[in-house]
Amino acid sequence: MSINTNVALVTGASSGLGTEIARLLAAHGHDLVLTGRDSAALAKLAAEIKAAHSVTITTMVKNLARPGAVAELAAISPPPF
Repeated sequence: MSINTNVALVTGASSGLGTEIARLLAAHGHDLVLTGRDSAALAKLAAEIKAAHSVTITTMVKNLARPGAVAELAAISPPPF
């Protein structure tokens, strides 16, 4: 298995600083894994970024404050990052 070191995991990407960080990372050519609680906002952001940049984006609706959510994210196989 090859690991893509040009992938950034952005938590809280459905609003605020997470959204802006995702845009900046994509502008620098990083593929993205976007997590957040709002699936519609994640989908909108992913579409916006894909239209502007040639990057791969994976979205995951997760509330990382919920017990066990981080472990669920870490257990994804194969990991997108």
